[in-house]
Amino acid sequence: MAVTNDIVFRVVNLVAAAFMIIGGVAFILQGGFPNFITAVYSILFGVITGLFEFKLPKAIIQFASFMFSLLGRGLFYIFLGCIILNYNSLSLACGVIIILIGVVYCICHFIPQIEPPVNMRSSTFEASFGMSQTQYNQESPYHQPSHSASGNAQSPSSFHSNGPAESPYHQPSYSAPGNAQSPSSFHSNGPAMPPPLQQETTPYPQKTYIPNESHIP
Repeated sequence: MAVTNDIVFRVVNLVAAAFMIIGGVAFILQGGFPNFITAVYSILFGVITGLFEFKLPKAIIQFASFMFSLLGRGLFYIFLGCIILNYNSLSLACGVIIILIGVVYCICHFIPQIEPPVNMRSSTFEASFGMSQTQYNQESPYHQPSHSASGNAQSPSSFHSNGPAESPYHQPSYSAPGNAQSPSSFHSNGPAMPPPLQQETTPYPQKTYIPNESHIP
């Protein structure tokens, strides 16, 4: 049987889940309430990671969409590995292995030739809810249907060519029937304006200057 990418990724994910559980058990053996809380989280995430390789529970995957990509799964493994890291040799080894797996996943995300397995694709996440991306766009309240130019409907380009059909802000064009003048005629012939009113000017009395003749003998 040929080894495919799906089988390799599934085995690596199961190995990461096993080390999460082992690291959690190592925390419990150390004793202490903080270590117990860390162990509960580590074991819980390990069980969920292993469960994803066999079954996709809808109650969980709706809150874990990041698990359906190599980058999201890699960052998740790095985060769990940093939590498991401790001075204990067993916890330290488990944490380092999980971090290395996460780093490899993040690198594989940027290599187009590497395809993720079926259970780590966004299409699987959509199919688990019985909804494809096209159905999501049609059922989304923010999706706007595309305009078609068939029948009486107008395409968006027709608004630029022919103008809107019945817009409340559309101004009808002026025609020049009979004696009515179009707006262009006002610029060519000039409007028939009444003559401007002439303002009456009030004549002011002119001031008479009397020369000073006191210096004349």
